[in-house]
Amino acid sequence: MPYSATNLPANLKARRLAAGYTQTQIAEMVGVKQNTYSDWECGTKKPSVEAVAMLAFVLNCTVNDLLCAAEERK
Repeated sequence: MPYSATNLPANLKARRLAAGYTQTQIAEMVGVKQNTYSDWECGTKKPSVEAVAMLAFVLNCTVNDLLCAAEERK
């Protein structure tokens, strides 16, 4: 992958919970299976760049919000 996703799993989960969505709901909105989304949130697999952009859209945030640590976004 052409990006670092070390903060992505925690940021995905936090954004999903804050938005009130289940993993299944997010997966459906992004067009993947629930277990694929779960792998992203657990950090066992990385989403494509296109999927990260879609996740940012669905979660109403920026790609930077998903990929960076909180202190890096300030």
